[in-house]
Parts: sequence; C-alpha cells; structure tokens
Amino acid sequence: MTPTTSERSKAIARPLLAVESSGGALSTAIVMPDGVVRARMDEIMMRGHAERIVAMIAETLNAADLAARDLGAVASSVGPGSFTGIRVGLAAARGVGLAAGLPVIGIGSAAAVAYGAREQAAGRPILVLIDSRRADLFVQAFDADATSLGEAVALPPEDLRGFVEGLAGDGLYVTGDAVADHIDALTLPGVELAPSGPPSAVSVAMLALAALHAPEALPAAAPVYIRPPDAAVPAFGGRLKRLVR
Repeated sequence: MTPTTSERSKAIARPLLAVESSGGALSTAIVMPDGVVRARMDEIMMRGHAERIVAMIAETLNAADLAARDLGAVASSVGPGSFTGIRVGLAAARGVGLAAGLPVIGIGSAAAVAYGAREQAAGRPILVLIDSRRADLFVQAFDADATSLGEAVALPPEDLRGFVEGLAGDGLYVTGDAVADHIDALTLPGVELAPSGPPSAVSVAMLALAALHAPEALPAAAPVYIRPPDAAVPAFGGRLKRLVR
C-alpha cells in the first residue's frame, strides 16, 4: 500500500516493527520514532524461519509492551539472500501490515549490512558480500554513508579478486557473512576485511525510518532474488503424466 501524507505522518509518529530473515539468522526489532530500540530479538538459524517468525514477532511486541495496532509501519529485508528466507520475512511483514492497516517498507539486505558498518568503515566505501548458499556470492557496493553505488549482483568466486581490485582505490571496507570464506581472494592492499553475521533487524528499522522521513515514495516490499531459485515447476504442473495407450 502507498500511504497518504496523513498516513505517513502517523507512521512517523509511532513505533516501527522490522523483521530480517534473508540469511542464517532471524531478527526482529521495534524502534521508536526517535530511533531508540524498544525491543529486539536475534536468533542464529539456518533453517526453520517459517516455524519461528510469527512467535518471535509476538514475543518482540510483548517485550516492548505493544500490540500491532500501536505500530506505525512494518519493515522487512527484501534480499538478496536465501530465497525461502526472503519470502518468509516478507509474508510475515505483509501479514502484520494487512491486519493492522500499516504500510510495509522493503529494505535491501546488503544495505542493512552496510548501514551497520558505517562507523567502522571510517569514511571508506563499503563492499558487502552475502552468502548465497550456492556456488557464487552476492556483492553490492556502497559509499561511506551506506548509499548504494549500484545494484547487487551474483559473482562467481573466481571473479571476486578482480572485482575488489577494481574498487579498492584509496581504501575499501569489506564486510558481510561471506567474507570469511574468501579471505585469500580479498587480502589486497588498502582493503580491510570485517567478516560479519547476517543483517540486523535494527539496521532494517533505521533505514525504514529514514525512508519514512524522505520525500520519495517508500521502498517497495518486493523481493530481490537476483536469480531464480533452484526449485523448478515439474512438468505437467506436478501431476502424473497420463499414460497414452
């Protein structure tokens, strides 16, 4: 839904719920209009997001002593990351938004990582590497303020060193949950490596708050997959092929 000016003003004045499930963790947070984190939960998990997310949202609301009707907006990471995880987070966020009549804001997973790394980057551009759980990895570059310098792309590991060399310049801060698996390729002059975990719902919330205050349209809560999932629709729509006599 696209909020009207009055609905946007109402959203800005109320707490915001954020969910993040695009990687190897599940994260929820409630952030107040002034940016104070009222409640947060973070659980490392490679699987089981769908079974846990609804209860975790309820527990986070309870910890903040709030109900869904008290919120002004909901935010969810939209990827890139795990195909299933992205869908789980968006479905939960949309469910809360629909039930409570709230706008749902989509925040890029790599943008959330870059936002959380701003201070450590100390004025240098930031490169985020996300584990795709396949042969390649997702990469996206940001400036020192965590503003995107281009779209996220899927990159084969053998192309990573050349890609980073082209960005290093006078300094580059490289972070994300795929860094630890590619230390050798990333060890280059002027490059600081900072392996991290999956994105945080707090970072998702802070970016969503900024979007609410910006004059532009709210970022759509639409998934960013980069490439299709491994699963394919079976022939004949999954039905058994009728034998032809």
